[in-house]
Amino acid sequence: MSLLRTSVATRIFVGLFITAGIFTYYLNSHPKISLNMDQSTTSPLPGITVSLKQKSTSPPTISVMVSNKNAEPVTFLSYSSPLDELALQLGLFTIVSDGGRTPVDIPVVEIQRKWPPDSNSFITIAPGEGRQQDVVLKEVIVSPESVGSKATVQLNGKWQAVWGKAKESISKESLQKAGIAEDAYSGDFVSNKLDIVIA
Repeated sequence: MSLLRTSVATRIFVGLFITAGIFTYYLNSHPKISLNMDQSTTSPLPGITVSLKQKSTSPPTISVMVSNKNAEPVTFLSYSSPLDELALQLGLFTIVSDGGRTPVDIPVVEIQRKWPPDSNSFITIAPGEGRQQDVVLKEVIVSPESVGSKATVQLNGKWQAVWGKAKESISKESLQKAGIAEDAYSGDFVSNKLDIVIA
C-alpha cells in the first residue's frame, strides 16, 4: 500500500509541476497580455456630447454643438466628425419627413481627404466648453418635395481620432497617424433627434 500511495503522490506532484511550467511559458511567450487591469488613461468619448437645435426655418438651418464635459481638453480630427463642413454631403445626417417611415434620400459624395491631415484639421475643445457649426439644408442636396414642411433630423457617425488633451500636447507623429495612433480613441457618436419646421 505504501508503494501505491507514493506512486499517486508522485503523479500529482509531476502534474502540478508540468502545469506550472506551461503557465510560465505562456506568460513569457505572450508579452502583450497584462494582468494589471488598472489603466492610467480612460477614453474621453463618453464625455463628448453632440446636440442639434434649429436656428432658422428659411432656409432650414441646424446648429450642431459638440460639447466637452470632460475635466480635460479634447482634440479630434474634423474628418467625418459632427463639425465636418461636408457632414450633410457625407451622409452623416438622417432626415425623416413628418409621417414618413424611411429616411429621405440624400446624395452622398466621395471625397479624397488630404493625408496626413494638416494642423487645421484638428479641433480642440476646452473642458466645459463647446464648438458650434451651422448646417443649411440646401435644396440642391435635400429636396423640399421629399422633406415637406416638417421632419426629424439626427446626426450620427464615427469619431476617427480623439485625444483627451490639447492639440499642443499631442506629438506630431501621433497627429499624422490620426486614427491609427496608439494614443487616439475612436468610436460612434449620435445626437438627439430634432423635430424641425421648414418654411
